[in-house]
Amino acid sequence: MPSLPLAEKCHQQLPDIHAKALRPAWLLSTPQLIEQRSQRLFWQGYIAPIVGPERVIGNWWEKPVARDYYLATRNDNLPLWIYFDLYQKQWFVHGVFA
Repeated sequence: MPSLPLAEKCHQQLPDIHAKALRPAWLLSTPQLIEQRSQRLFWQGYIAPIVGPERVIGNWWEKPVARDYYLATRNDNLPLWIYFDLYQKQWFVHGVFA
């Protein structure tokens, strides 16, 4: 799954339906690591990003953070909020939509 380099600007043109900064109803207390299997994302089923990225950069809790967030669906159609950590170079599930 490709991601933009940290120094590159992120294209954040979201479709009109997502222009209101959709956020999940349930945030995980600790983001869960997503596995990569044969170029696919896997967390309790296969995941497909559908909208994004929305880049978030800052110094949270005295630690630099750079993440690209995506709206995604799991193979059972569960809508998820996932991100790619640009420093760790890993994918995480951060929330679940109601």
